[in-house]
Amino acid sequence: MGPRCQYYHPVGTPDGYFTAALQKENRLTMGECPIRGDCGIVHRTCETDEVLRVLANARRREIVSVLEALDDNWITVDELARAVSTTGDEWRGELHHVHLPMLRDLGIVDYDRHGETVRYYRCDLVSSVLEAVDAEVPTTQ
Repeated sequence: MGPRCQYYHPVGTPDGYFTAALQKENRLTMGECPIRGDCGIVHRTCETDEVLRVLANARRREIVSVLEALDDNWITVDELARAVSTTGDEWRGELHHVHLPMLRDLGIVDYDRHGETVRYYRCDLVSSVLEAVDAEVPTTQ
């Protein structure tokens, strides 16, 4: 796939100083969470409300779950489409025109439509939301 650590945040440093600087200056608020590349470099931050809105959709949660399981944070669109349980041309159109653009807008993916590749950026908040949603809720009888 693609080379590791190629992305460099314009105001960050390769050692991750960007996050520490934001926290020190209190610019990283309680509702924000850093989104990191595979080398720990802060890509951007996201808001709790944005994450909850985007992950409210079951298909997007499934897509992100597949991305979370990646070893190298890169996947082709074809591999992603095959890994997600839904199939068909309509689904592939949704993936291209709805779901991947929303995940890109959130900042957790870079999506190259021409190269047909997706790069995933990790966010602890996204992981926590997925874990909470996937947790088995006890039923009352």
